[in-house]
Amino acid sequence: MTHCMRKSARLLALLALLLLALSSIGAAEDESAPLHVTVRVGYSSSGSMLYRDEDGHYRGYDAIYLYEIARYTGWDYEFVPYDNWSQAVDDVAAGRIDILPTVLKTPQREQEVLFSLYPMASTSIALIARPGDERYVYGDVPGLDGARIGVRERTADTKSFEQWAAKNGLGFHTVSYRDRGDLLAALRAGDIDLAATSYAGEAQKFPAIAEFSPQAMYFAVNPQKPQLAARLDQAMSNILLYNASFVSTLERVTQPDKDRYRVLVSDREKDFIAALPPQRVALPIDNAPFSYLRDGRMEGIAVRMLERIAELTGLRFTYVPTGGKETAADILASGKADILGSMIVNHIEAQEKGLRLTTPYYQDNMALLIRKGRAPERVAAAHAYRELLKESVPDLSYETAATTLEALALLEDGRVDAIACDMATATYYARLLHRGDYEMKLLPNIPAYLSLALSRDADARLGFLLDRTIQYLVTTEMDEIEQKELNAAPISFTNLFDRLSGAQANALVFLLVLTICLLAYFLWMLWHRNRLERRVAVIEREHDSMTTSLAWEKKIGHAQQDFFRYMDDNIMAPVKDSLKSLIAQGAASPESPLYEDYLRCGQIQDFMIEVRLLNQLTQGDIALADWQDIPLADTLKRQGSILSMAAARKNIRFMMDFSGIGEEHVLVEKRLFLMTLTRIMSCLIKYTPAGGSMLFSGSLSHMGDDPQRCVLWLFFHAPKLIVTPELQQAVSAMRENAQKNPRTIYECMAQAKCQSIDERAMLIRLAILELLIPKIGGEWELSCTKAKGTEVTVDLVLDLASGDK
Repeated sequence: MTHCMRKSARLLALLALLLLALSSIGAAEDESAPLHVTVRVGYSSSGSMLYRDEDGHYRGYDAIYLYEIARYTGWDYEFVPYDNWSQAVDDVAAGRIDILPTVLKTPQREQEVLFSLYPMASTSIALIARPGDERYVYGDVPGLDGARIGVRERTADTKSFEQWAAKNGLGFHTVSYRDRGDLLAALRAGDIDLAATSYAGEAQKFPAIAEFSPQAMYFAVNPQKPQLAARLDQAMSNILLYNASFVSTLERVTQPDKDRYRVLVSDREKDFIAALPPQRVALPIDNAPFSYLRDGRMEGIAVRMLERIAELTGLRFTYVPTGGKETAADILASGKADILGSMIVNHIEAQEKGLRLTTPYYQDNMALLIRKGRAPERVAAAHAYRELLKESVPDLSYETAATTLEALALLEDGRVDAIACDMATATYYARLLHRGDYEMKLLPNIPAYLSLALSRDADARLGFLLDRTIQYLVTTEMDEIEQKELNAAPISFTNLFDRLSGAQANALVFLLVLTICLLAYFLWMLWHRNRLERRVAVIEREHDSMTTSLAWEKKIGHAQQDFFRYMDDNIMAPVKDSLKSLIAQGAASPESPLYEDYLRCGQIQDFMIEVRLLNQLTQGDIALADWQDIPLADTLKRQGSILSMAAARKNIRFMMDFSGIGEEHVLVEKRLFLMTLTRIMSCLIKYTPAGGSMLFSGSLSHMGDDPQRCVLWLFFHAPKLIVTPELQQAVSAMRENAQKNPRTIYECMAQAKCQSIDERAMLIRLAILELLIPKIGGEWELSCTKAKGTEVTVDLVLDLASGDK
């Protein structure tokens, strides 16, 4: 019975879609009033195509697409999270949710759910690796044998991967995960070598090793609601008709990482490139802004683009300047060049001349540069531009020029009303002309694309490599390359004074210069006089202050020397003698009746050593050694292992977690760095009650604006250690005053309301940390609550060693 009902629902849906398709022939819009109903939408809780931000708002590609659909349907949405994608697909088929975005079509799914008439996005299946994992390179399929590859269970992308792997004879070990969030987390953690998944959303932050099975993604719709599917299709039809650029704009806004992590060259291609001689590129010398001569060398957008290709791939290029009667195409045909560097995309002409065009590196529209006050009846253009324009606007009179520069000369002489060229060229030459005499008009329906061109007999591997690299640049860097070149265009001086005659401009410049000179002289005299007066007053104040400060420093210095001399003679020496005597009597054993005396003497000696170290820090007597290259994770683990033995003696459970740190090497002042770690952990272990626990963890993150720098975050947690409120207040006051003047620490010590010698000893230890951590470039925080115990966090800004970039 259920099967019959589902089959009937499918038939009704197909009928509704057929009626929709027929109705869209006469009118695209849905003229009925929006239905304000709530639609249940499923989404992956760990995905990035639809997610919930910290403020509770739904964001991402799918969310924006659904809100655009709601403009035509009036729908409200209830979003249902899933941590298992196959369960979400089952639920839309069972009618528990109404819509599921970004679903791949399979024959089985087409029998179970309704799909939108139009795709909502496109993707490909990809094998992705961790960023920086150099074991795998793009296109090296044999190198994938034996890899541990993670997949999502019961998904279409997993089936596509298995088919591709079987076709390529790939041997591998599969690890299944319930959701893509778990899959990507396992890849980041190194639990698997590679992941096979659709290359969209969060997956695009990982480099693709292989891509295959490009396919469209659709909205999957509850099969029991064909009317809902029909309204969805009508809304998507309206978007395609009246907001045609919506999808491409949405991809740029919501997927900024797309193509950023693509690996451009495989190992096989590297071997091919190494054996390939430098490619000779024919470039016109008068085709600004794409190619032109400046100071004896080729410049322009095409040159900048080729230089970037060389950096990304290792290809080598030399430039063959062209001009005069011999065209770039003639040079390519004669064997003097291997590549044409700037050719208007015309597939018919390329076919006739035996050329193989690459992916266009410039993609914009045609434009007219028109003399003001004239209708563009006579238009000058280079041959290729004229052919493009003539097909769309055949009624104009055209004058053919060898280059756009020659066409510009015709315009300036008044022999034509306008010149036609691409938008970049029009913008470039508009800066050279008197803006008051010319205006620019965009021709949005006439595209102007430029590409490289190779001989049809050229090695296909070279063409494919150029296509892939240019496509990467178009989506990531070409806009910046074009803008830099346009910004470098010379500006006509007359453009600064478009609205002034020559005499008016000269008079204005003279008056302006004279005014600036007089004002500058007056301000300089005033400033010089005030400066002298201020300087005399400052010198007098500095003299008085310095005299007082020197006297105070001298007095304090003598007092400190006398104090520590007294401590050494009257306290430290007797304590050391007592310790030696107690050790000789066997008091170091816990069974000894003198064990308590031994501990008390040890505490006093430790206290005196801490006071000594605090004095050295406040005086600035501890000098920094040379910064050393250390393996960060190994160093932290080794230091933690040493302190864990001390924790074990007190029956304290000691835990470490450095999963957030890889194999990076950093530069640190090793002595102070290890001293800091030891002091923090020993302090927490010392004051943590027996039977407690302690956690030592850390993570490393790279700074986005400087890849050579990173931030090390260290976290120490002692849940059973409770710091008294009086000690916390004393620590806060000590830290606030120490940042202004380290010597004020002693005043804070005197004012602290500590109840025991242990609290004062702990305050001194924390004072040492306050002075020690900034010396190695760090900051720290101490917090304590009854619920969490004591937590210490340390942030260190470090430099990566030269090998870890």
